[in-house]
Amino acid sequence: LYAQLAPRSTDYVGALNQLGNVYSTHMEDAAAAQVYAQAIGVSESLQEPDQGQLQTLYGNLAESRLYLGEFDAAESAYARVVELARRSTGEGHYRFWYPMASYARTLHLRGERKRAMAMFEQLLASIPHSLTDLQDEAAANVREIYAGCLVAEGRAEQAIPLLEELERRYLKNSPFEFDLRSMRNTLGDAYDHAGRATDARRALKASLDDWTAKGDQDYFPVLRIRERWGRFLL
Repeated sequence: LYAQLAPRSTDYVGALNQLGNVYSTHMEDAAAAQVYAQAIGVSESLQEPDQGQLQTLYGNLAESRLYLGEFDAAESAYARVVELARRSTGEGHYRFWYPMASYARTLHLRGERKRAMAMFEQLLASIPHSLTDLQDEAAANVREIYAGCLVAEGRAEQAIPLLEELERRYLKNSPFEFDLRSMRNTLGDAYDHAGRATDARRALKASLDDWTAKGDQDYFPVLRIRERWGRFLL
């Protein structure tokens, strides 16, 4: 309907983004990437594109490209997100932190670990000690992404204190109901890599039980924790 009646509107862009999200949820990442790219094309053709909407779209496109293993395309999309965030809010704003962390994680995944860690260190150093609730939420996301990268490169002992602090935080207050179980997957992975089998069992099993109770059995995070739990048992 939007394509027929309002092909040049931010509402059409929003509808395309929602369609992309549906494809992404069902792990149809090629279709999701195609729709996100279409939404970006429509948005950038507008006289006054919604910069926040564009930032979301490029972030979603980057994630889909990442799941497809298209690291160059994912990096390019995340670089665009960071550029938009820097231009619209500035590096000191909490809305800049998550895109920058996601960009660094993408570099880390493709093997540019030294560059990625330098970006993480600069980002973490820029986050103030006294935070508002929204800033604290964004900072927690950054630390979780950073900790996951530490675990991936064999620095689990360094990651564990960060993740344990996040576990305590999410037990008290969590902005999203999946935060705790998602983080416990990473924490259990860290414990396992550090040789702390009892702690790993506790964290991974808690994540497994929570995901399987609340998520569809073919949902990607459910499949991921089931695979990790099986690997732990082996």
